[in-house]
This record gives sequence, C-alpha cells and structure tokens, in this order.
Amino acid sequence: MSTSTFERSTITIPSAHAGWNFDTWCYFPSGSSSGPRPVVIMAHGLSGTKLMGLGPYAEAFATSNYACVIFRLPPLGYFGTAEVCNVDGAPRWIVSVADQLEDYRTVIKWARQQVKIDPHRLVLWGTSFSGRRFVETSPSQVLKVILLRRRALSPARPLSMVLLKTMYCAVVDSIKRLFGLGPMYIPVVAAPSEVGGLTTEGAQEGFNNICRGLTCMNASAIFQIMRYKAINSAANTLCPILIVAPEDDNLCSLWAAADVADKVSKGEILKIHKAGHFDIYPNSSHHGESISSQLQFLQRVVPVQVLVWQSQILMIIERILSVILET
Repeated sequence: MSTSTFERSTITIPSAHAGWNFDTWCYFPSGSSSGPRPVVIMAHGLSGTKLMGLGPYAEAFATSNYACVIFRLPPLGYFGTAEVCNVDGAPRWIVSVADQLEDYRTVIKWARQQVKIDPHRLVLWGTSFSGRRFVETSPSQVLKVILLRRRALSPARPLSMVLLKTMYCAVVDSIKRLFGLGPMYIPVVAAPSEVGGLTTEGAQEGFNNICRGLTCMNASAIFQIMRYKAINSAANTLCPILIVAPEDDNLCSLWAAADVADKVSKGEILKIHKAGHFDIYPNSSHHGESISSQLQFLQRVVPVQVLVWQSQILMIIERILSVILET
C-alpha cells in the first residue's frame, strides 16, 4: 500500500451527557486519492487518555491512508500534565463501564455520519481494557473489523492483604457514591505491596513509561472490572477480530485471549514472543512488530485502494435512487 501524508485536527464531539464533550484527534490522509476512507476509531485502556502513546499508532494508520479518530472519555481528565486540554465531566477519573460503552457508541455514530469516512468500513482499535469494551460494543454496530492490541480479558487477582485493602476502599467508595458524596480514589497502578488497580510485578514501571502524569480512578470501579466479562459477547461478534497478545504478559491472560479468538467466527490471535504487557507500546522493544502486524491485517481485511472506487459507485447509485424517489 502506498503511503501518504496526513492532517491532524482537534475537535469536540458532543456526548450523550449534556455539557460533556469528547476531546478528539482526527487524522485524515492527504494526497491524490479521493473518496471516503475507512476509519480506525481508537481509545485507551482502563483510565488512559489519548496523550498516552496512541498518537504513533494513528500516525502509522493515517500514513497508510486510513482515517483515524482518537477520543478521550469525558470524565477522564489530564491529571498531572502540563498540556492545555479541553476537559469536560466532573468529578474526574470516574470509570463507569456502562457510560463508557454508551460513549463508544456515540463516537461510532458520529464517525459514520462524516462525509470523509466510509460508514461501511469502521475499524475499532482497543488496548487492554478498551479491548473488552469494543468486544461488548461490536454486536450492535455495523462494523468491518475489530483490532485489539493485547488481551480482552484479565486473570483473577489472588487473595492477599493488599487485595482486601483494595476491596475495603471499593466498598467505602460505593457507600460514599450511594449518598452522593465525592469519590474515593486509588492509584491506577501501584507496587505489588500497595493498594491500586494494577499491582502486578512490573505494571508500575511499564505504565510510567507511557503515562505523562499520575492517574487515579474511583475505587468502586474495581467491582465493575471484576464482573465485566466481554467474552460473553464474543460469540455474537460477526466481524473479523485480531488480538495482538504478548506471550509474557503478566497483567492479562493469554488463555483468555485465545478463548475470545476461538469464540469469534472470524477471530485471529497474534502472539508476540518474549514481550510483556507494555512492551508493544511506542518506544518499546516490540512496538515495530506489533504495528506491522496490525497494518498487514488491515490491508488484508479492510483494503483502502481497492474499495475506494467501489464506495464511490455505491454513493452514486444512492444519489441516483434518491433522485428517482423524489421525482
């Protein structure tokens, strides 16, 4: 596939919550090719934002003639960053699976209404926890492909004093929220001996390599994460899925990823040898192998050049039919 330059713009997309907007980066290839483009809709994992390493992926896709949309969920701010960003939603750093699923559907609907985007060629790109959300979102959407960078499911955490302390924080936060009080926060990542959302060995170091500021989340989100099983929706997913899975990932389960791929009728899994959970992010040891495999998958399943003229013909036919119906 030929490469091209691209243009990036920052826009806001209205959410279903009044007064809240999605802070969004839109990448559109520039060049001689015309017609609506396939689009890759991207979002980060558990509490990550678009500042945390998503740009290089979008640049790679846009350079290969795919449009890209990277959005940030409204309640997730840019805590600890020096950059000026438009952030809606309060209180900050609230993880709600139900709200996030609705937000994804809103952005997908927006993308399908854009003139420069082919509404029949949508690609959902997720990493870590956002991979779970995309599996859940896909059955109700008209999609071409889902691309999950890393696992769609995480393993159960072993019983320990740290886990008990974390559960205590989650209970307190749940009670506070029940009475309309402010949230109780815990760090998204922490050392294995500390309270946090991700506490496996190496998680804190890997997260800090991609995170531009300290992040936290509401403690009661732990309960949502524990009972949220995207694999239940995998069997209903009809579009192709690629799961990129580091073999030495101690944060997410390899067998769960394989199980999801098996349950999806067009599921594929690519195992990255000798790679950990954070090793396939930009500026990490296996990023090149990861992005190369994703591009090959997209070019095979959602080709750009071959289908551009077909989309144009379909648009012409639709316009002719609309004129005939009006007369």
